[in-house]
Amino acid sequence: MELPPSPALPDSTVTRRLADGSWTVAGLRAELDARVKEGDAGIQVDVTATVARVYTPPVCPPEILCPPAELPHVWVLDDLRDDDMLQRMMVVGYRVDIPEREAERWEGVPEIVLEQGKTYTFRGVFRQFSDTGFSEALGLLEFRAVRSAGGWVMPRGAPWDLGE
Repeated sequence: MELPPSPALPDSTVTRRLADGSWTVAGLRAELDARVKEGDAGIQVDVTATVARVYTPPVCPPEILCPPAELPHVWVLDDLRDDDMLQRMMVVGYRVDIPEREAERWEGVPEIVLEQGKTYTFRGVFRQFSDTGFSEALGLLEFRAVRSAGGWVMPRGAPWDLGE
């Protein structure tokens, strides 16, 4: 059997890393196996992306039993104009449950609020299976911190250290 020659594909114009060294979603996924292997080893990455959607738990009338709410998460994209479910990446764990016995310690410390349509630089671990039960074949980011004007901000009650 004789096959025609392989077509010449154009070079990818996708930016993999930004000037500040942070990854794009497409950049992480272009090197999926290597980045997931690093994430499984606990190596953190910085990703700059725009929030496409913030998960909100369903609201059900009292007479209907709602399914349990999922843990807080958002979907991010490199460019909102290309909002396609296959282009989205999930960021999980940006809010941490605080045990009742520690609530007083965190009183007055604001929770991290991520807004749809805003661009953020996230720090986290890129994996296919999160420690909190999320999974995604194309990879997801287990949140560790978000960059603000004052530096990196972790969720209140976070059990991890950025290791900087």
